[in-house]
Amino acid sequence: MSQTELPDVSGAVQCRLLEWQPWTSPNHNLIGYATVLLLGWITIPRVPVFLDRETCVLQIGLPRVPHLSGGTIRTDRNGKAIYSDAIAFATREGRHRWQRAVTAALEAGGITAAIADQRYGEAVH
Repeated sequence: MSQTELPDVSGAVQCRLLEWQPWTSPNHNLIGYATVLLLGWITIPRVPVFLDRETCVLQIGLPRVPHLSGGTIRTDRNGKAIYSDAIAFATREGRHRWQRAVTAALEAGGITAAIADQRYGEAVH
């Protein structure tokens, strides 16, 4: 493989959970932040994980970064910080693969089972 070729990752995406930080704020769909190792060489911190409380389905968000201006965080008219996604996907399929990979890493790390046991007594997927 030459230096410009990338490995074929058309199959399952390798993703491993490195860290889990639960979010304990009540009445909120955000349940925590994950740090994952993607493809064995990309560490992605602060991946937000949400739980649809009606369907018990996990939704994997994208890490976000604040807009900066002169070293300070920019805010909107209401004083709320302005954020943008830290990563992007070229295709919808890429986004779906990302969500499946992170969900599988959470399952392998025992997070989904712990969430189900703690909060709902039913399966989370």
